[in-house]
Amino acid sequence: MATIKLTQHFALTIGGEVKEAGSLTVPQEITVDGLIFEVRTTIATEYIDEVLWTAGDGNIDDFDFLWFESDQDVFLELRNTMSTDEFLLFEVKAGIPFVLTSDDIAGYQTATRFDDGALVEATDFDQADQITTQNNTTGGTVATVRLVLAT
Repeated sequence: MATIKLTQHFALTIGGEVKEAGSLTVPQEITVDGLIFEVRTTIATEYIDEVLWTAGDGNIDDFDFLWFESDQDVFLELRNTMSTDEFLLFEVKAGIPFVLTSDDIAGYQTATRFDDGALVEATDFDQADQITTQNNTTGGTVATVRLVLAT
């Protein structure tokens, strides 16, 4: 067993009113079995899918913690390829980490993603078994990304 300590905080000031949540000093703790998968790579431009993880890579079939970061704006796609290639698409902004604490998605979801630059739609997402990313620029800057999974 292993423990991940995650610290998150935000503060927002609008018109002199401050809204904040989380803590910079008190971490949330996530217990995992101790298996870790990590990949760092560069992603070309022009919406080309780059597979970062498929179930079984690094002996990890699912995950209890996901950390993803990029130095450029990119799309992160969680796929369920076991049945009908269901997926969820998230735009991740440069320098802002994206975190999940499970690969299970409950309920009925609808998502859209880019397939060679065209938007397509999927529904009924259940559990991620593949993670891909796309650099959402055409002729822009190559993105450097990092994915960490733990189970």
